[in-house]
Amino acid sequence: MYKIGKILLLASVAILFSACAGKNFEKPSQKSLVLGTTTYTDITNSMGTPKSSGKLLLHNNQFDSITYIYANIGCQKDENSNADISNCEPNNRGVTPEKAMIFYFKQEILKGYSFRSSFKSNNTNFDATKVEKIIKNKTNMSGIISLLGKPTGKLIYPASLKANTFVYEYSEAIPKAFGGAKVHVKVLIIEFDKNDIVIDVKYVNNRIEV
Repeated sequence: MYKIGKILLLASVAILFSACAGKNFEKPSQKSLVLGTTTYTDITNSMGTPKSSGKLLLHNNQFDSITYIYANIGCQKDENSNADISNCEPNNRGVTPEKAMIFYFKQEILKGYSFRSSFKSNNTNFDATKVEKIIKNKTNMSGIISLLGKPTGKLIYPASLKANTFVYEYSEAIPKAFGGAKVHVKVLIIEFDKNDIVIDVKYVNNRIEV
């Protein structure tokens, strides 16, 4: 599952050096993303052509993945998109605002997705200090939502080996004066059993310079 975060991190770094990279997009509502039902065609019909596509190996299963990613410095108008740019302020000062969403499919059926954004209007930052309040084999799914809000990503079998998995993901990149960037990435993965009780929690918090 950590491959998802790595793929999005690499994509984020790759677009830092363009003032306006990728085509702007609107995040689909969670109601429209039904794992095990929504199809590849459903996603591309509603969101258009993805920025990239490829193969992803998870738990010895191969998935088709597509990624939408967008960055904007200075609120530049994207002539190829009708997406709203009125709220293009970054979540924190000095950050290059960007957003990315990855979907992955097994036999063209959606098995997982993850969204992250450092735009202030729809940022996916979460309070990592609350992670320690999650109690394995006790906290339930509604308790997680009350604690952290709705997840920004979800996985089901076989993308996850558990009944359900929530993903919370956030990253931000601050360009350095003479090239490169300081990047902060944090990912929280919470796995549930068939009764929606937490059985595992994985949290990663990385700061790197590229």
